[in-house]
Amino acid sequence: MDQKIYVQIENKSLIPFFDLDKDSFRELNLTTIQDYQRTAVVTLYTRDAAGLDLRLKQYTIKPIPKAKAGVPKIGLSTQKSGYRRVDVELSLNGKQVITDRIRLPGAGRRLLLFLLILVFALLLGLGGYFLFTRLQTSSNSLSTAEVSRTPAVRRETTSPAPAPPPSRQTVPAAPAVEEQTPPRVSSPAAEDRETVETTVKEETGQAPAVPPSPLEQVLYFTPDSAVLTAETRAALDRLLPELRRYREAEITITGHCAPHGTEKGRQELSELRAEGVADYLRQNGIDVQPAHVRGIGAREPVTMQTEEQYLNRRVEIVIAAGE
Repeated sequence: MDQKIYVQIENKSLIPFFDLDKDSFRELNLTTIQDYQRTAVVTLYTRDAAGLDLRLKQYTIKPIPKAKAGVPKIGLSTQKSGYRRVDVELSLNGKQVITDRIRLPGAGRRLLLFLLILVFALLLGLGGYFLFTRLQTSSNSLSTAEVSRTPAVRRETTSPAPAPPPSRQTVPAAPAVEEQTPPRVSSPAAEDRETVETTVKEETGQAPAVPPSPLEQVLYFTPDSAVLTAETRAALDRLLPELRRYREAEITITGHCAPHGTEKGRQELSELRAEGVADYLRQNGIDVQPAHVRGIGAREPVTMQTEEQYLNRRVEIVIAAGE
């Protein structure tokens, strides 16, 4: 996986901007490309191991004050804030308009999962080898004990008696079964088998603490409302088993709203939506940290089409590994 972030402006070619291996902070000055341009779209990409472009985030800056091309100043800055995590800030004429935090996908967890599976396979193989060795040793002990008891049984059965002596096949049969079955002979192998089986169950039964890759859930709301609908609650109920399964994962809840009304009202509504979802999860036993619950108003709309504004009235839940 590439360790660089590329920036694309208005569907132009990708420009290398930030290197996670070398950079801790970078700034880039952008501007408009048309006279009186009112909207600018800034898209961030990375590249996978095959060199394919993977879109990380797309930001829309609007409205831009009317001016000649090249006059408005759009600032893009990124700062490394953790392992494969970057804080992004966009400004217009020196005023901050968008802040965000993005996480680059990585193959580290896949490698860790492969190593865990490999270690488990080795442990399972070693357990099987020791179990086979114990069983073979126990079998040899049984054969030795059977041979040592055969003469004594023969002497007993050949003593004078009204009935004829038993045949050779029947002499060791009954004593061998009855005398070789006490717990003290077979218990070492049985105990080892139980120990191996218990160890395997304990190792395979343990659920992963975090998901191998980030999980996302989007919930939608009615206009000008932060009330959880029956459909929203049902979606959260379906998500609860995953949240309980990944008990050490970091849960991030971000509220959004449609670009209507005042900026203050949009911010408050987005925060109420995020807090409502967080409270519902806490009531169901999920630990949601207040620092990971936020509202960002209408700064990250999915669409600007009037008939599709329901897509902007949403809360996004991301379940991923923490620091």
